[in-house]
Amino acid sequence: MSTFFGSQFGWTAETVESVSAIQQDAPDFMVNAQVNHGNQDYREGDEFRIRVVSERDAYLYVIYQQSDGSAYQVFPNAGQQNNRVKAKEVVTIPSADDQFRWRIAAPFGTETVKVIASETPIENLSSEQMKSKRFNVVSKDELERVTNKLVNKNAVESQESVPPNAEQPAQVSKTWAETEVKVTTYARNQELAASGAKRFAVYFGVSEYQFSKQAELFTEHNSNLSSPHRDAMILNEMMNHVGDIHESRVFVNEQATRANLESMVTQWLPQKSRPGDTVFIYFSGHGGQIPDDGGDEADKQDELLLPSDFIGLPECLGLLKQAEEGTITPENKALIPALRRIIQGVDSAEVAHHKLARQTGVTDDLFAHWLQSLAGREIVVILDVCHSGGYVTNEKSISDPDAISRNVPNRNHAPMPSDFLDQEVTRLKDIGQSNTCVLTASSTSELSLVRPDGNLSVMTHELIMALQLARGPMEIEQTYGVVAQRCAAFFASEEFKAMQKGNEELIQPHHPLLYKPTQQKVWMKP
Repeated sequence: MSTFFGSQFGWTAETVESVSAIQQDAPDFMVNAQVNHGNQDYREGDEFRIRVVSERDAYLYVIYQQSDGSAYQVFPNAGQQNNRVKAKEVVTIPSADDQFRWRIAAPFGTETVKVIASETPIENLSSEQMKSKRFNVVSKDELERVTNKLVNKNAVESQESVPPNAEQPAQVSKTWAETEVKVTTYARNQELAASGAKRFAVYFGVSEYQFSKQAELFTEHNSNLSSPHRDAMILNEMMNHVGDIHESRVFVNEQATRANLESMVTQWLPQKSRPGDTVFIYFSGHGGQIPDDGGDEADKQDELLLPSDFIGLPECLGLLKQAEEGTITPENKALIPALRRIIQGVDSAEVAHHKLARQTGVTDDLFAHWLQSLAGREIVVILDVCHSGGYVTNEKSISDPDAISRNVPNRNHAPMPSDFLDQEVTRLKDIGQSNTCVLTASSTSELSLVRPDGNLSVMTHELIMALQLARGPMEIEQTYGVVAQRCAAFFASEEFKAMQKGNEELIQPHHPLLYKPTQQKVWMKP
């Protein structure tokens, strides 16, 4: 494998399917992998090592797939047969006291380190044969069996009309986690990819929700918004002007789907950027909370981003009503069997809503798992969403205050810290990925508001103005300070007081927050 033995011993292993097919869409815990070259580039003859940490006690398996498709289990192996590890225990492959050296050899190209952590042993990878050598061939059939066992591919394929934006069905095991690292290997005299840090950005703004009319059949409120699509487009223009962005992508309204958000974070950004680059991920739209199902949240709530194709209980009931009346479109009709399956047998409307929201929204746990694809980059996540929780379909609106969720908490206290991703970023830091900072428009208990003219959200407007008016470079901390000051000034203005008149309990100031767990400098405006 681009390893010690691939070409030197004169044989190649059987070509296999991609190890990237082993994906856990709803992990209860995280596992992290790092390689010994920060830029993830290796020349022929370079020494190669892998560092792995699991968030929980687990059985670890590491598969290395070469550029030619051949795959090998490299842990456990002949020198490291015990793959049962304790939570947060650092495992290096080869181990620090091992005299064996893993050196890069042909074939060369893009190669994948896939790490799997399972709370129970994986039968197909645990046999004596699979740890009898340093590099143990994983055949195509074996890899397919492991993939089917973990991802439950057959069960997924047998489900009728699974929504394209849904997570794996509930019967898929969540007692395992995975991550992967892409490395690039080069021949000794081959030219390496151009170096020099670059900056990339993706922007999502959802003003129009695909199933808002269906939700309105039951809530009597329209969940569409006025500003998020403009938030995304105008912030993109400003960052392209002053932020030295090398390349960006913008998704608004019907384009801002769950699948596109996942694709941008886990595929486009990792493919375009390299370790050492900076990536920006922006989302403006609805946000909410559902009960935590992994035991990692101090407030016992998982936060949600709501993409344009989100389906909560109101949307689901509206679709079912249209199906019964015969007024549903063929495209939406195809969703009905899967929606019925999701809510079948639930004992309350609340539980049904939570199940739907978890499968069609983006939880903070899932988003953090996606961020693992960007290891080695400086990551800036900017969120202009509500953190108030509640019934997540009608939260971010000031043009129609009555449409705001009825579950608005008491405002007569200091703002609670924003919980979206702060706990998850801490967890990532604990297992070795610490280069993410998060800027949010509001705290956990607050709604994020839109300016009186309806053109831009308050925080995004002040962020754009801060970037436009700044003289010279601005680090993220300085940018946050200016944005917080500008928001406070707006909320003290007569303009805001006029907007509040008659709706003071619903329309309250909100407080931007910055979560930055590292001391590394991050530049909003270089």
